[in-house]
Amino acid sequence: MDVCSMLGDADIIVLQKFPTAWRQEDSHEFLIHLLDKMDDAEKRSHKNPKFKSIVQEIFGGECRQSITCQRDDCRHVSHTSQLFMDLSLDLLARERDIASSLADFTKQEILSQDNLYKCEKCVPFSGDSNGRCNGKSRAKKVTKIHKVPPILTIHLKRFAASGLRKNSTQIHYPEELDLNPYLSEESKGVPKYRLVATVCHHSMGLDGMRSGHYTANCKSASGTWNHFDDISVRS
Repeated sequence: MDVCSMLGDADIIVLQKFPTAWRQEDSHEFLIHLLDKMDDAEKRSHKNPKFKSIVQEIFGGECRQSITCQRDDCRHVSHTSQLFMDLSLDLLARERDIASSLADFTKQEILSQDNLYKCEKCVPFSGDSNGRCNGKSRAKKVTKIHKVPPILTIHLKRFAASGLRKNSTQIHYPEELDLNPYLSEESKGVPKYRLVATVCHHSMGLDGMRSGHYTANCKSASGTWNHFDDISVRS
């Protein structure tokens, strides 16, 4: 099925409500909104609740969060899965490459002190040397990529949550990306990804927040990189 054929007249009308005239819109928000609408449009034509749309087949992946209770007599592992259409990664202060951001996304975290874990297998108990307190215990939490999509979209969090500051750090990314170090054990062995496109935000103004401009770089089937800036296209 052609991706464009998923959008009926009604869906196009809904999409037209999103970018309000003269309003600044984030390219990542637009991408997610567009994919969601295409996904919904195709699903409405199928009655099977387990149906997987072409959008999910192309862009859909899955992360798995594992939390391991640290009680010696428990060690229960709880798994939670979350589907994604893109990976949103933090930009680190000292490291300036995609690999470092992926390593930070999948690093192990210790839950302790004020952030104890309420293990579903532990019996509530009033504090002891193993760190239990009212059914809570120390735990290790880690997130890994469990299922990889054919096309991986990575979103770099350049804008602060407050919306008042942009992180303009230059990021280095290779033309080939090996995801295996960031995958769950069951998923390792996937081939490397090849870089095919980037979308860049160019700030306008001192703080880079009041206005800006987006351009894109795309790799053609012949291997030539093309730069898209509104109606201007150059190799």
